[in-house]
Amino acid sequence: MKKVKIHPFRLLSLWLLSLLIVFMLTRLTVAEKEVETVKYITLTETEYITIYPEEAEEVEEIIENKLQISLGEYNVSAYCSCSQCCGKSDGITFSGEKAVEGITIAADTRVHSIGTVLYIEGIGERVVQDIGGSIYGNKLDIYFDSHSEALEFGRQYLEVWEVQ
Repeated sequence: MKKVKIHPFRLLSLWLLSLLIVFMLTRLTVAEKEVETVKYITLTETEYITIYPEEAEEVEEIIENKLQISLGEYNVSAYCSCSQCCGKSDGITFSGEKAVEGITIAADTRVHSIGTVLYIEGIGERVVQDIGGSIYGNKLDIYFDSHSEALEFGRQYLEVWEVQ
């Protein structure tokens, strides 16, 4: 009778295959654990601090870290969608979006591209959606719904950060 010699790698692969089969069979017999469903809600920073006042410093640190790039002091003015401010009154921005108070600002697109989020000192986060006839370099124009609010805001020099 002729002896058959099996290559060591083939023996190893057969051994590993048998281990895999045993492992898979034992997994089938183990009872599955019950999975809990978790629902998430989103809170603003203020709501979170109100609910968890002991974590206020940590939240403020996260907010500060979000504002990474200081751009320095900007000449900030205001405008509305009236023909006096814009020369038109449809409220459509350069980006094609409708101007919205609390969101829209105009900037020099050579400095800040459309869609850039900026944080303005004392104002909050705004999105570059528009350009202006006299907005060059480190100037910004904040959108307001009413002409009187825009005039009341006037011109201010405020610190600006780019939000990452």
